[in-house]
Amino acid sequence: MKKYTQQLKTELDNKLEAVGLETEDIIKVAESSIKILLSTTDKLKKFILKRSFLSKEEEIHFFKEIKPKILSKLIYYNSIYQ
Repeated sequence: MKKYTQQLKTELDNKLEAVGLETEDIIKVAESSIKILLSTTDKLKKFILKRSFLSKEEEIHFFKEIKPKILSKLIYYNSIYQ
């Protein structure tokens, strides 16, 4: 799971950076970023539902470290868009 989530986060960061370089219009950047983040959270959700957690420690790590890093970006771009 750790390898998959790291790969997903790296892919997400690269996509968000590319969106930021495409235009300087912050509203368009926020809108595109929200779409990317929603797609990423959907992929992550499907992965977790299909695989489940192997241990309590892995589950705790996911909910304390991995998920907040992605959702915090979604909250950020959503507040900019609003």
